[in-house]
Amino acid sequence: MRSSVVKLYGLHNGGLCGYCKDNTTNKSTYYSDVNPLDAADYKALIDRGWRRLVIRAPVSAIVHLYRSGTMCYKPMNQNTCCPAYTIRCEAINFKISRSQKRILKNMALFLNNGTVERYTIKSSQEISPESRKCLSFNESGDIYKSSI
Repeated sequence: MRSSVVKLYGLHNGGLCGYCKDNTTNKSTYYSDVNPLDAADYKALIDRGWRRLVIRAPVSAIVHLYRSGTMCYKPMNQNTCCPAYTIRCEAINFKISRSQKRILKNMALFLNNGTVERYTIKSSQEISPESRKCLSFNESGDIYKSSI
């Protein structure tokens, strides 16, 4: 039976946030190199908040690895500006909903034409303050058409 080999590189502090691009907040992330990694061990890591990192260049000044797909990382959500949460979707059981079909259709329209269809938001409370900064609304709560 094949076993996974895990090398823990430890905690890395700092760096640019991959989501909001903030580099002023102190971010903490654990890094490890896992090679080889079998499916059961990968599932155990994912279930504990670890993620696979595919890299082609050094991760940081501390960790100099040039391999692709062998790195794993675990962000410390209590020490970051944009906490990351693992969402798992079992592909075999997935059924696309009407709203997801509509989103796919509108994304295809945007990618092909550069336009976005008009959406009606039922309640202004449904949109986070961060997202609200990026949108334009009229009095009835409709989001304006825009080309991004």
